[in-house]
Amino acid sequence: MKFTIAVSALAFATSTFAASCARHTPAAVYEYEIIAEGVPNIPDVCGRLWNELSQFSSCVVGTSHSCEERAPPNGRLRWVFSVGYGCDGGAVEAAWWDATLNDYGAIDCP
Repeated sequence: MKFTIAVSALAFATSTFAASCARHTPAAVYEYEIIAEGVPNIPDVCGRLWNELSQFSSCVVGTSHSCEERAPPNGRLRWVFSVGYGCDGGAVEAAWWDATLNDYGAIDCP
């Protein structure tokens, strides 16, 4: 009986990751900040993120940008960049999807 309960609990357990997107407007630019948990091989994921964002001509990244692992815990990705007002949240969400397939959670950018 205990075994059946344990197996049932495992069957319903799912691994979910949280990802978030925030947009700030400091001065004539949008500054996006995306945070995701449980990301393996962050340098590789960051490379794909930059590559996918570059498909949008309106999303030319300014000089203030980074994509790196933040601790704790291990596997926390922080992607921050500034772009002109032409780069809307939909483009950022599309780049995230193309680079990660939402494996670390979907983002909803304003």
